[in-house]
Amino acid sequence: MSSSEFWFWPISKLAAAYRARSLSPVEVTEAMLGRIENLNPALNAFIELTSERARVAARRAEEELARHVDRGPLQGVPVAVKDLFFMRGVHARAGSRLYRDFIPDFDATAVERLEAAGAVILGRAHMHELAFGVTNVNPHYGNCHNPWDLACVPGGSSGGSATAVAAGLAYAALGTDTGGSIRIPASFCGVTGFKPTYGRISRHGVIPLSWQLDHVGTFARSAEDAAIAAQALAGGDPMDASCLVGPAPLWAEQIDARPHGWNLGVVGPPLVSRLDPEVSDAMDQAVLVLRQAGMVVEQVEIPDAIEAGELAHVQVQVEGAAVLDQGYRKDPTQFGDDVRAQIEQGHFVSAVDYLHVMRYRRVFQRRLDRMFDSYRALLLPATPMPAPAIRDSTVTIGGVEESVGMAATRLVRQFNFAGVPVLTVPCGFSSRGLPIGMQIVTRAGDELSGLQLGHLYQELTGFHRATPEL
Repeated sequence: MSSSEFWFWPISKLAAAYRARSLSPVEVTEAMLGRIENLNPALNAFIELTSERARVAARRAEEELARHVDRGPLQGVPVAVKDLFFMRGVHARAGSRLYRDFIPDFDATAVERLEAAGAVILGRAHMHELAFGVTNVNPHYGNCHNPWDLACVPGGSSGGSATAVAAGLAYAALGTDTGGSIRIPASFCGVTGFKPTYGRISRHGVIPLSWQLDHVGTFARSAEDAAIAAQALAGGDPMDASCLVGPAPLWAEQIDARPHGWNLGVVGPPLVSRLDPEVSDAMDQAVLVLRQAGMVVEQVEIPDAIEAGELAHVQVQVEGAAVLDQGYRKDPTQFGDDVRAQIEQGHFVSAVDYLHVMRYRRVFQRRLDRMFDSYRALLLPATPMPAPAIRDSTVTIGGVEESVGMAATRLVRQFNFAGVPVLTVPCGFSSRGLPIGMQIVTRAGDELSGLQLGHLYQELTGFHRATPEL
């Protein structure tokens, strides 16, 4: 069998091939490492490979499967880990100079759980500096490139994770999302991005940006694969006080239930306005697919959603400035210009204003939660435009020029503010061949509805199966 045949397989198909002995974890891991060696110089998806650790894990998986020790569908599956998750004995740079010499002496809980499930960690995925941005343009370690067009950004901050999955360099990847950092790169790179409820996956051993907004999640090619990876990570953790108590939900086992007759709200103005026409058309087609599948769909407005997004941005700036305060005071020049500007803006916010943000956050959470009394899920674009060029600092949408960062985040920050789960799925392509993504937002704690709806949509369409020509 040619190795080129399995780069983009579903995890379930790879797992079945392992158990049928038609493929081995060692064979796939070596092929993946070779593919990374060939493609990473152009993509810069990985900032560091953990080849020997991967080979050890692959051999262990192969030996265990031969002895019928089955750890589940991730056993022997090559994955990537964003560069801010601790791995014992491996640099955790967070894409920054601040942590360039930092080597943790323990594994993040998410890494522990991946390896306990038998996954093979290939290496550290590139990211926007300190997760404080949405392009993955990085002044310290070079830019990560979009596999659909190397001149375009992959999105950030988890751009390396999305690129690795989109390019067939990993079957799944860990990411984090503070203000869109899973959903934006998923949209720009044409992969599935899953941000569960706040606290669903432990953040122990993850370099923080915002204590109250950081979410750990997964990238994969499909909703099913994203659920498989996230299910292995979820569950209570005594090392993370913000982590939800209880066992991991059985998302992967229940994802096949076919939704029918659900009430869905398509988010309209004022939040969803000034879209690239091709994004608007893709969303219209996605809604049509779901309506034809038996869903009841109507347009809705999320109260105060624009204000919630703006306040979420303030919260990230303040909490990010607090996290990075010591390093900033020691040497502000070690930060890139965009990150330093965010830190400095965070310093200008008063404690009184920050507390007002926290008070309003509770109000918005309650208002959004009440919407789910009427709607099983809310639908809206992940980004108002396809991926911009690396060289572009602004975009013009609907005749209005705005910064790339503000444009990319204006439809996503609200859902970090509320802490609710969101699944992002590919829903089309621009005339230039760039992916377009749709968000499926559900009530806090109800990841399963979003996964089931996303899975149904992907059964009815083929956008998630498209692959870039590399």
